[in-house]
Amino acid sequence: ETVSIFISEELRNYNMAQEMIYMSTQDVLTDLGNRHSFNSAINVLEGLNATLGICFIDINGLKAINDDKGHESGDDVIREVGTIVSTIFKKKYCYRIGGDEFVAMVPHVDQKHFEEQVEKLRKKSKKTSMAVGAVWKDNAKGIEEMINEADRLMYNDKAIFYSDSNDRRH
Repeated sequence: ETVSIFISEELRNYNMAQEMIYMSTQDVLTDLGNRHSFNSAINVLEGLNATLGICFIDINGLKAINDDKGHESGDDVIREVGTIVSTIFKKKYCYRIGGDEFVAMVPHVDQKHFEEQVEKLRKKSKKTSMAVGAVWKDNAKGIEEMINEADRLMYNDKAIFYSDSNDRRH
């Protein structure tokens, strides 16, 4: 009986530790990597002598969706975008780093294939509007600059969306 109690407590502790590890690295809403795992990936990729594509994605009009239809509808849109992004770029390369911000960091990808993936994402964003910025380099040196450039390009795309839609609610 004592051995049985000991084993069950060890299993419970193991399961709790696994859940804590999962929660520290995964976004619960989308099941993508969270900001912590994103930062860890940057550290791993920094200086890697391999090609790298970075795609920065932001949902357009999420505030309006939350205001007009409620936060559950907004969460549905976030989950939908997470699914779209992870389907195109492979889940292991995708991160939800903020409320409506996603990043895909794809190592060992050739430029043509990466650009095709980004174009596929843009086509999928007809139903759920997304602002997209993407950068590709033949090595991962200067990854922070790449992320900043992809972010800047995404904001340019977002500005075009809001200037065309005349909707100032972000």
